[in-house]
Amino acid sequence: MRSFLFFIITVGMALIFTVEFARAQNNFGGEKPPKMAALIIGVSEYKYADNLKLNFANRDAIQFAKLLNCARNVDIEKVILLPDEKATHKNVNKSLDQLRVMASDTSSSFDYLLIFFSGHGVLAPPELDSKGSFVLYNSIIEEADTRGFDHSDLVCFLKTSFSKCSRIFIIADACHSGRLTGAESGVNLPILPEQHNFAGKQKRVVEILSSEAGQKSKELNQLEHGLFTYYLIRGLEGEAYANSTGENTLHDLYLYLKKNLEPEGQTPVYTGTGSFI
Repeated sequence: MRSFLFFIITVGMALIFTVEFARAQNNFGGEKPPKMAALIIGVSEYKYADNLKLNFANRDAIQFAKLLNCARNVDIEKVILLPDEKATHKNVNKSLDQLRVMASDTSSSFDYLLIFFSGHGVLAPPELDSKGSFVLYNSIIEEADTRGFDHSDLVCFLKTSFSKCSRIFIIADACHSGRLTGAESGVNLPILPEQHNFAGKQKRVVEILSSEAGQKSKELNQLEHGLFTYYLIRGLEGEAYANSTGENTLHDLYLYLKKNLEPEGQTPVYTGTGSFI
């Protein structure tokens, strides 16, 4: 189990980016579907904390990156993968800055940004105005300045530095990850009707997290994945939309994850509205 505390991201994330998302092209009247870039982080090994070792967080990130690289609207050059020792504070900041520069240049800009994180997180002390941080490869959780990548700071940075992106998705597979958004259970915001897009009403930053505030996120040896990521990938490959009305909404994906995770003691948290487009 990913029993440390929680995490957040695996930020981006969001579901439009999948192989299924390529289907959205038909909804653009012949136009190309929105372009997506992504930062994918997975940490199983921790430089300063052997007791935090996970089994499949790095594999989760690698397999998720492979999924994105199959989507027609995702430029492989704009998918940055940081597994294990590459997931340092310096490299995460460098990668975000690299994507920021791309987003601001019309020749390399993109419409959607996806951030995926699989690993541990740490809750912030009560005196800090923060809910918690991602634990990166070289984080030292006992020291405030190196505890991890603060979730609140990350969301603020993404909103301001990627102002040209119409949607930002954050996906996280970590214990208690729902705590980061302030959500205690289930859907944090109302879902808009699936048969409409309501583009002007969609929440710009969307998060799909692996478990509620008081829950652990499991890793299963037989799956060789975190439970959440395993079903996330299967859902985006098409299983989540088997009974869809055709719009492949975030709601479809959330319901699919909820159906498969709740029997295992996990309830995913969704803080978004509308459809993929």
